[in-house]
Amino acid sequence: MQIADYIDADLLDKFEFHNYNHAIEIITQAFPEEWREVVECLRKLDITTDDLREAGGNETKIPKKLSSFIQDKPIKGDAFPAFPLRSV
Repeated sequence: MQIADYIDADLLDKFEFHNYNHAIEIITQAFPEEWREVVECLRKLDITTDDLREAGGNETKIPKKLSSFIQDKPIKGDAFPAFPLRSV
């Protein structure tokens, strides 16, 4: 399958995607809710060439733009349930 089978055209026009070891197939099929959250954030994200050229590392607009999307999202933890460990 092609990347366009998993990623909508508006995002393909806006970003460059690469698929290593079937990662796109895995995340879209195994974790559909998390993938929807990623897509939602990417649709809202707007990084300009001026943002990229701005000096300042963590103090530029890019980290602030990214954090504005994730600060409202609760951290769900691992996708796998925790299990108790015991010594034998």
